[in-house]
Amino acid sequence: IEERTDPNYSSLPHRENIPEDFRLEVEKDFPIWTCDIKERCLVGDGGDDIKTVAEIREFYKNEYGGIEKFKEKLRLDREKFIQEVKNRSEQDNL
Repeated sequence: IEERTDPNYSSLPHRENIPEDFRLEVEKDFPIWTCDIKERCLVGDGGDDIKTVAEIREFYKNEYGGIEKFKEKLRLDREKFIQEVKNRSEQDNL
């Protein structure tokens, strides 16, 4: 029956339904395993909780001021870490 209605199984949860702005940083941080076409996502370390896309966006808005600000924080943290490693390396070479 399902095959006649949805031969490509596009209504089933899979990675393609994870919103584009959640990919990479957010899906690893939260973590997000998969989402369905109704924007319900399987989340958590064990993939045993369900959150809507709106709930995930609200979490990042409350914690960081939004998803883009979260990504910017990660970028700055990465740059700071790289600079610290370079500084230590230079000190070790003196």
